[in-house]
Amino acid sequence: VVYVVRESATSSDYDMGGLFVYNNDTIPVDDLEPGIIITGSTGTWYRINFTFINVKWYGVKSTNSDNSEAISKALEYASKVGKEVLFPYFKDPLICIKEVKVPNNVSLIGNNTTIHCASPAIRLFNIDGSQDVKFKGFIFDGKSAAIDNNKKYDSALIYIQNSLDVKVVECVVQNAGLNTSTDDIPGRRCGIYINKSKYCTVINNTIKNNEIGVLIQAVDSDEKPEETLHATSYNIISQNIINGSTGDGIRENSINNNVGYNCIIGNVGGDRINTTADDSIVTLTLGDIATSEKY
Repeated sequence: VVYVVRESATSSDYDMGGLFVYNNDTIPVDDLEPGIIITGSTGTWYRINFTFINVKWYGVKSTNSDNSEAISKALEYASKVGKEVLFPYFKDPLICIKEVKVPNNVSLIGNNTTIHCASPAIRLFNIDGSQDVKFKGFIFDGKSAAIDNNKKYDSALIYIQNSLDVKVVECVVQNAGLNTSTDDIPGRRCGIYINKSKYCTVINNTIKNNEIGVLIQAVDSDEKPEETLHATSYNIISQNIINGSTGDGIRENSINNNVGYNCIIGNVGGDRINTTADDSIVTLTLGDIATSEKY
């Protein structure tokens, strides 16, 4: 058993360190896991006694390189072993060019970690058909023009569809951009999108400068019209600051008992709350961001 302090003698990054045990075996390349199961000149080193998975182990870096694939691999392994995925603080934003699909049973924990969507994509994080997912402590930034503005589909930085029990907590979700499509019914650019999903929680976030802050609906997907796994119901939108939407702060096109309360919504181009629901419980307290009112 060896305790590794850092990646190399010249490295000042201690996030790669940990406790490893050596086994004189040879395993297939496909079974290796970066930073966790590592091949040596002979035999294999296995990381042991770790309580979380650090995305740095998978090569995530705050450079101009794309981190989408590395983050996806970390999430896939975390889903298998049931451990949280830690995104430590990076001095510069992490770049994602492709969307990141989020599997079941994964908690993504940031440390005020900024992730930029760096090219036209329909979504930054895609939670489709998953359950028990959590985001906490991130700044998700679409950089205004990054979310694809030429598609008829609704898009979002956090895109939740056909899923159960997804939580977005203590994050900033901003700058999803505008749709400039010439379609008769262009898709909307949202901070957070919830469609045909249940028991999702959006709490204590700042959601700003998007076309729509939070969009909740129950419609067939343009991309997968045959999929209808859940009615959109029992989702909670609470204690958020929603600011600077060019359209609505919250738009709800569902009639299945979604709950919103204790949010501050201001400086929006459309309605603070736009709901077509008849039986949803909408009890949001509205405030003017400019006056710094709190509830």
